[in-house]
Amino acid sequence: MERKDYAEKFRDIKDEILDEIRGILGNGEKHYFKETFFVHYVEGEVATTEVCSALEISEKGMVVFHVINSVQDAEKIEAHGVYAYDPESFLDILDHLQKEVREKKLDIIRELLKNNGGSIDVKENFEFICADEGDKNTLSHSLLKGVSLDNDKIRVKTIWKEDSSQYDYDEDCIINEELDNVITCLKSQTNQKFVIRVSGSYSRTFDIEASSYEEALEFAKTEWKEDAPLCPDDSNGEDWEDYTDYPH
Repeated sequence: MERKDYAEKFRDIKDEILDEIRGILGNGEKHYFKETFFVHYVEGEVATTEVCSALEISEKGMVVFHVINSVQDAEKIEAHGVYAYDPESFLDILDHLQKEVREKKLDIIRELLKNNGGSIDVKENFEFICADEGDKNTLSHSLLKGVSLDNDKIRVKTIWKEDSSQYDYDEDCIINEELDNVITCLKSQTNQKFVIRVSGSYSRTFDIEASSYEEALEFAKTEWKEDAPLCPDDSNGEDWEDYTDYPH
């Protein structure tokens, strides 16, 4: 295999990683790393060590690296420029992104649990793909039956679909691809319906010269309807009320 063939393979791997990054963040999103890390720019005979501080996906899906270069200037590396970073840097960027986004989503689950007494039962049949604690490469299709907190650690109750066996796992069993589904499931079990009513009044004073009140009233109505209808600037304020238990 020739050198250019290897170069194409490296390019393909980088493209796969860029696709994974797009899948994690989504177009128009930006992620600032809590812990910055070193990345390596290599182009020809030029090689520099920089600090990666953030990732960004443009509205059109272009991945942008935010780095601090060797002279401490902040730069945005985009388009073909990102390919100048070595494969190890690509792997580090993906790894840091996965870990920080995962922890952010686990924090959402923890907060939901704390707001609901530390545990949430799942009443519907919610299919859940989990990793076995003894072998992270082994995935099983289960039904999620409940999630709870144990000293700030997330515990998951499942029923294995094969033989209805029940298992308890720790948060490591939740694979990254399932985090959004778990959050959606828990919210569906805990969200309540609230009815909120807003009411207010609008008024405006017209100064009109006329021969009679009736004539002035007509002038005012014409100006109001045709030239300047009431708008938010005419508001006298709003009243917000909880109408959840109000008889409809």
